[in-house]
Amino acid sequence: MSPLSVLDTVDSPDYVGETVLHMAIIHGNVEEVAFLTSLEVEVDDPHDKRGDYQDDEKQLTKTKSLRHLGRQLVGIDATGPFFAKGSISYFGQSPLLFAVATNQWECVEYIINSQTTTSDKFYLLTKPNSYGDNALHMCMYRDMVGMYKKLLHLGMELLGIDPQMQMSVYTADDENLAHLRDGFTNAINRDGYSPLTLAASLGSVVCVETVIVESGRLMW
Repeated sequence: MSPLSVLDTVDSPDYVGETVLHMAIIHGNVEEVAFLTSLEVEVDDPHDKRGDYQDDEKQLTKTKSLRHLGRQLVGIDATGPFFAKGSISYFGQSPLLFAVATNQWECVEYIINSQTTTSDKFYLLTKPNSYGDNALHMCMYRDMVGMYKKLLHLGMELLGIDPQMQMSVYTADDENLAHLRDGFTNAINRDGYSPLTLAASLGSVVCVETVIVESGRLMW
């Protein structure tokens, strides 16, 4: 069996896009999540056109290149009807949102750290699914204020924003950071809700209070 088969998805119309990484998260198997998100394999370099041959005088083999399967796995979404929004098994489609929805912070960290650059990590953290829900929306659906706070602080850390920084006087760089920050914290899903208005619509007093307090305390 090829190592690339780890990228295979479930062959069923109801579970389209589900991978072994989604399954590991659902079962709370943190060790497996750590393994899968860091998985790398050597494969033939597709740009090496020499081919493979061997004779009595010399041996020539294709150049090998390293392929990071973990980075590919975290980008595969489970979009089958079983995981549709409104169902009891709506976990957000992506592996990251699965980890958030099941309140597994260690898995969130492994998934984010599958990326090598800060910008890629921030992109993965803030990326919405096909319904427009991001990681903060998922916290509101499940009343997870602890996870919400951790995600906020992670986003701030990736942007290089000091929690104590007073952003009352903006430089051009500060305005860019504020734009990225607001795109995460105030993202509007396809139903028209930001995390705050979603919490209010769900009647979650604790989530509404947390969003308002954290936003003010962190100057976000």
